[in-house]
Amino acid sequence: MQDSQINAIAPWSLQAGQQAEVCVVYNGAATNCLNAAVAAAHPGVFTVAPYIAAALNQDGTLNSASNPAQVGSVVSIFATGLGAIDPLPTDGSIVGMPLPVDTLPVSMSTLSANLGTNIPITVDYAGPAPFEVAGVSQINFTVDANVGGLYATFLYVGASGSQGQSNPFYIYVAQ
Repeated sequence: MQDSQINAIAPWSLQAGQQAEVCVVYNGAATNCLNAAVAAAHPGVFTVAPYIAAALNQDGTLNSASNPAQVGSVVSIFATGLGAIDPLPTDGSIVGMPLPVDTLPVSMSTLSANLGTNIPITVDYAGPAPFEVAGVSQINFTVDANVGGLYATFLYVGASGSQGQSNPFYIYVAQ
């Protein structure tokens, strides 16, 4: 945590459509409270810099400008807000083996050079990140020539993205 960031884990018992009060509590005093409707999913991809995904290349190294992914390789990104998993874990628990599964489908696409056209990306795995707190997800996908560069990539949850679209993100791809 930093003075400009608060990390929190929502309880699994929250139901879509329910209203929840969210407050910051500091030294026992609640402040900055707001009411928010609970969504079935609200995906967010973790980033290491504005719009740059926290991604691992196929060899487990951090994806960066000096260490880009190769076309045809598998990259892992990490996200939160992909919805419920089955079996439902205890709040705050660490995900172990066997891995639970997402209850909502996950897909990805990138914008093409022809603006307005989304090109699907092959998702090899989307589900709970092993040995992370329940709620952190890992998405492994195959890098093709459309990923990276100037074109934003998005993560979608639900059939045809019905439950939400993530923040736009980029990964570095060798040209």
